[in-house]
Amino acid sequence: MQFWLFSITNPQEFLSGGKPLLNDVGPFTYQERRVKSGVEFNSNGSVLRYQQSTFYHFRRDLSCCWEDTNVTTLNLMYVGLTHKMQYSSSYVKNIANNLLRSGKHRLVMTRPAKQILWGYHDVLLKTMQPIARLAGATLKSELGLFADKNGSLGDPYQIRTGADDVNRLGEIITWKGLDRLLHWNSSQANMINGTDGAMFPPFVSRSDLLYLFSSDICRSIYLKYRGDVMLHNTVPLYRFQAPAEMFMNATLNPSNRGFCLDGRCLDSGVLNISACAEGAPILMSQPHFYQAAAQYQDALGGLSPGPEFDTVLDVEPNTGLVMRAAKKLQINMAVTPSRQFADLQNLNSTLIMPLAWLNESACLDPESAGKFRAGVLQPRDTVARVQWSLLAIGFLLCGLALLCLGF
Repeated sequence: MQFWLFSITNPQEFLSGGKPLLNDVGPFTYQERRVKSGVEFNSNGSVLRYQQSTFYHFRRDLSCCWEDTNVTTLNLMYVGLTHKMQYSSSYVKNIANNLLRSGKHRLVMTRPAKQILWGYHDVLLKTMQPIARLAGATLKSELGLFADKNGSLGDPYQIRTGADDVNRLGEIITWKGLDRLLHWNSSQANMINGTDGAMFPPFVSRSDLLYLFSSDICRSIYLKYRGDVMLHNTVPLYRFQAPAEMFMNATLNPSNRGFCLDGRCLDSGVLNISACAEGAPILMSQPHFYQAAAQYQDALGGLSPGPEFDTVLDVEPNTGLVMRAAKKLQINMAVTPSRQFADLQNLNSTLIMPLAWLNESACLDPESAGKFRAGVLQPRDTVARVQWSLLAIGFLLCGLALLCLGF
């Protein structure tokens, strides 16, 4: 798991109403280990229940710098609190603004990368809790993009094992006890489709659409074939990636209208996931707003969107196993102008500000790829050659028989 944090290089100019200039600092690289627990099968072995814990270990040798590197970014508490208070009375907003100013909290903060990613305690949080409750909101005791994610127990899943139908191998039945989502505004958008992206049913063809559910973006997506690739010059794979229409706005792709929240549809390339992020103004996109509308890219300086930010899955077609993958996402926060909060008065319009982008990647090692080729592909090829040889011999014998009969 690699993280790049966006650092604001002109914080004073930004606070004065200027265009924010960004520099992504990274990668901060972590070895990821996944542990499944509570594993249970149903009576006939067709359904598997489990939960997954994910552990992250910092790898300095694969990183740009140490975790204590300072990064200047949005103040998570400031943005979260002001967002939750946007419909509160002016009286409540003034109290909150005064407390923020007394605590020397600004819209922008500078903290070590480790704190921004994995969490930190802010002394003002306890003071702010009563004010937040007046706005009908609660504040977490710890702030961070991935606070409580390192080593914590994940959501429960039920998936199909393929025992009764191999064509449904890995298919998700329920997530968090739900067979469909509740936060989008259409039945299609709320569907939980496909697998978790680690495997697919066997015998994948180039014409297939591969469906998967991503809890990171709170929705299901599909991937299309993009080309043949090789793994370590040993195993042939099919490369799949999300098509451009997945990220289009509701006008260009009406099926995406179901992902509009509160009657407001965003432009292409940005997904509002606040409904499944406890109301926080979190939006997801591809890194550097790749394949997003120009308005999001033009509002910021320092971005370099390009196809290198595509999410790709390389699938072994006989088994459906994903042998190489790179999932790339960007985490953004919406910053909304407000006359009651000092640092929001200079904003001209709502700004979608990037906080970090990530690349979660995995690849089968060369030794395992060699074993797979020797244990699966070569025996399959040998069987195929024997079948064709036997078929050829059969035709030859039939021909000889006809010749003999002719004589």
